[in-house]
Amino acid sequence: MIPIITKQWTYPTNTQLQGPNGVATFAGVKTIRDTLQGHIEKVSTQFTAYNLVDTLANRPAPGMMGRKFFATDTNTLYVDNGTSWVPSGGSFPFTINPVTTNTTIDTSSSLIIADTTAGSITITLPAATGTGFAPTIKKIGPQNNLTLQPSPITDTFDGVTFTTGYLVFSTWRAIQVVDYAAGKWAILGG
Repeated sequence: MIPIITKQWTYPTNTQLQGPNGVATFAGVKTIRDTLQGHIEKVSTQFTAYNLVDTLANRPAPGMMGRKFFATDTNTLYVDNGTSWVPSGGSFPFTINPVTTNTTIDTSSSLIIADTTAGSITITLPAATGTGFAPTIKKIGPQNNLTLQPSPITDTFDGVTFTTGYLVFSTWRAIQVVDYAAGKWAILGG
């Protein structure tokens, strides 16, 4: 929704205003409200939402890697891999997997809650193949380590190979990783 600007000032004919793209001259009486509203409308039509919700038939064309779309008619979350929309793996409600020991996950795992209170945990991810699978991993327990290990270990996180795994340092925070291409995982947060 475009915000409404309620305050109006009027400036006279042939007024020049300095803007980021140079000087604008107004040939007639115009209000600042009208001018600002026009700029806001222009910006709002150029803005593309990053997280979208609608029916599958109204899903936009792909082309913005990492953008998400939730199809309300199929209860499926899709991730834009830059060339196509792929299901993120798991459906809603989330498939929640609490873990307290080393675990290998598959593409049915949506949310992994890793409790490191009793000891360090390694979560082994499936091979990255470009499916858009995007599990969320949350570390609970202030002590011990949580390590994400790709399988095979030659798969990368953000272009870097971690042969001993990616160590999750933040306790009580979640990170999400996305299988965006063959052999490649992207870390979205954490």
